[in-house]
Amino acid sequence: MAYSSTPLYKKLGIKPGSRVSVINSPNGYKSWLQLGSVNCDFVPSTTLKADIVHIFAKTQAEFASELHAAKPRIFPAGAIWVSWPKNSARSTIKSSLTENAIRDYALTHGLVDVKVASINDAWSGLKLIYRLKDR
Repeated sequence: MAYSSTPLYKKLGIKPGSRVSVINSPNGYKSWLQLGSVNCDFVPSTTLKADIVHIFAKTQAEFASELHAAKPRIFPAGAIWVSWPKNSARSTIKSSLTENAIRDYALTHGLVDVKVASINDAWSGLKLIYRLKDR
């Protein structure tokens, strides 16, 4: 079920020339983006700085570990998207992670949430950024 006609790459803030890193991406992730002719660079999750890091996580421990690794890898004005399985998908994707748990943890680690989006039928996403004073 499509919730929006906006292509995913636009929801995530991917622009031509963006450097994107994806961690634990589900199969088909790049096709979900509907990039069309938008050229962006997908960079390895362990090297290079990125404008956007997109983390897929199913547990608090997995999320916390990946967030700590991702924070120093984004540019000061960059973003970290964290995706977790929607409640409706929990029969096929086992998960204990919730939006509130992501938000609460991020706030105690210098990041604020500024946007929530439906990634697809199975995944939701929360956009995290550094506070303006910390950029």
